[in-house]
Parts: sequence; C-alpha cells; structure tokens
Amino acid sequence: GSEPRALGLRPRLVGQTKHYDGLRKLVDAGHWKGLTRHAGQTLVFIDKVLDGLELALDLAEVAHGNDPPALLARKLLLLEHPGDDRSALVEAARQELKSLAGQAQWSHLDEERDPNDPLSDEALTDILKKSGTTALAELLSQRDADSGAGS
Repeated sequence: GSEPRALGLRPRLVGQTKHYDGLRKLVDAGHWKGLTRHAGQTLVFIDKVLDGLELALDLAEVAHGNDPPALLARKLLLLEHPGDDRSALVEAARQELKSLAGQAQWSHLDEERDPNDPLSDEALTDILKKSGTTALAELLSQRDADSGAGS
C-alpha cells in the first residue's frame, strides 16, 4: 500500500554496438550516476549503470592477418569454444591471478552466502572476454586513427 520515497535503479546496457568504446567510457566515468527524476512523490535515481555491452564486429574477419588486433581476435575466438586451447588460456589466467585472489583483503568475501569462485573457468572466461574485447576496441581505434592520419 505505501508508495516508496526513493527508488534506485541499476540499468544494464546490453547487446552489440559499434559505439562500444564511447559507451564504455561513459559507464566507467559514471556519466549517468546521480541522474534523478520524480515519479509522483517518489525520487527515482540511477545508482549505477552496469556494462553488458559487446563490440559489434566480426572477430573472424579481424582475426585474419598478423597485426596485434588479429592476434587478439584469434584469442577471443578461442574463448568462445570449449577445448584444449581455451583451457590453456584460462589456466594461464588462473595462474597469473591466483596470488591476487588469495590476498587477505578479499577474505571477507568468502563470508558471503554462496560466494562465487573468482578463479572458476566461467569467471575467468568472462574476465578474459571483457578485458580482451576492451583491448581489441582500443587497438582497432588506434589502427583507424593511424590509417586516417595519412589521408
């Protein structure tokens, strides 16, 4: 029966976009954080915008060649399909992050109900895809800037 006085929202941006880099920068900068509106007597505000964006491009096409974007695109393609190559990438990431994940500052997260394992195959695959896609977007924007400089 009672109308809430405040309502915090956490919208998630999802899907493929050619504006991946620009939108990611806005999300990271907290561009929409604190945006408020009133709906009747209720204050509605954006608490946080969650990032579920994907880079809109054909990884197989980018993977042709020997330049850094092509090499990274091939690794991202490996992450999409289970197998020995994907397992090797995930295991290498696990070994790199094991000491960081084991630091005392994270121990209170283990007290959470049903805590997620940050070193699980699924968690590491997600991290590798997200960070790899961000790096690929940056490499491609640098390449586009370099090719446009000569024209």
